[in-house]
Amino acid sequence: MKNVILGLSLLTLMGCKRSWSAEPSLLVKADQLKSLDLSDGAWQRVSSDIAQFDQLKKLNLAENELEDLPDDITKLQALKKLDLSNNQFEELPPSIFQLKNLKELDLRHNRLDKIPKEIAQLKKLQNLYLGGNAISAAERQELRGYLPKTQVVGGEE
Repeated sequence: MKNVILGLSLLTLMGCKRSWSAEPSLLVKADQLKSLDLSDGAWQRVSSDIAQFDQLKKLNLAENELEDLPDDITKLQALKKLDLSNNQFEELPPSIFQLKNLKELDLRHNRLDKIPKEIAQLKKLQNLYLGGNAISAAERQELRGYLPKTQVVGGEE
């Protein structure tokens, strides 16, 4: 079995500048992976291969150059924490709203000026971080109405 990793629960590739598609088979059998850190990699896209990690609870994609996510991210139904901070998102990918077990969503320092009301589909969301975006006070107040059990932090910059 070439390029197989079994029993791995945490993988950090922080600062790795290599393209995801360069070695997609390297992680194919990492079916026990619970935490994946792909931060600070200057990545412009995430491969739909990410869907194979359906046991992921924490995904860190911070400090890249992402503007969108693959639709297949919806297959990460065990995901509880998603860090998309310090990227280039101008709007939230609708696929995020299908992550029903998400408890923490970090969107700090993107290019967001609004958050769609569909975010209310994230019933388990406890923390939403928005600092460093152009979210108005009125928009933040509206968000609190959609997400009464969620702590909405930042967004006033």
